[in-house]
Amino acid sequence: MKRLVVILAFFAAGCAQNLTAPLNSVPVTSMAEYFWTAGTTETLNSDIITTRDSGGVLLADDSNPSGAFQTTLVCRVSADSVVAEGFIDSSLIDLDPYTYFIEGDTNAPLPRHPGGVVLLRSNPLVDSSWRAGTIGRYSSPNEKPFPVEARLLERLDTLNVNGVSYPDVLVIRYAHELADFSADSTKPYWVIFYARGRGPIMFDKVKGTLFERRAILP
Repeated sequence: MKRLVVILAFFAAGCAQNLTAPLNSVPVTSMAEYFWTAGTTETLNSDIITTRDSGGVLLADDSNPSGAFQTTLVCRVSADSVVAEGFIDSSLIDLDPYTYFIEGDTNAPLPRHPGGVVLLRSNPLVDSSWRAGTIGRYSSPNEKPFPVEARLLERLDTLNVNGVSYPDVLVIRYAHELADFSADSTKPYWVIFYARGRGPIMFDKVKGTLFERRAILP
């Protein structure tokens, strides 16, 4: 994975955004429209995602371009939400080493159990933020976990990625937030771009001055 040192204000550099605006009057009726569908394959600039359906649960195999296995994401997709489990370091949401999404309250001591993250939730234009999950560390069992809030940043009419135009894109940040709702830059946070009818098309991770991106290849 290529890591670049950049100024945070330019986290969206390299993507042309066309905001022509009546789109916000178009209702979002199903979150499933913004996520992968069974049987599809996406190639990103550092990963290959192959999805399949298994008993009503969408499984996404996350591997690097050489085909080496990374992890299997278990995605529960419905009209009003998308929940995913299985993110680790070096996977699409590149968690820091020894960290993972956990179940339970952020103040709870051990035992903690692997959990998931609520990637999408219904009515994002009305309820523009929600509790996405909790991150803890394997290596520091006494270190307090921290909550991750999902927040809709924008709904774009068009997003151009690698020369391809994607209409109707939700831009959602997943961060530990400060009191003013800004992202706590001392902890990693993510911005995911979801295109209607296609699913996630770009994943950004920011931590301090470090920035990394995975985007769909043309």
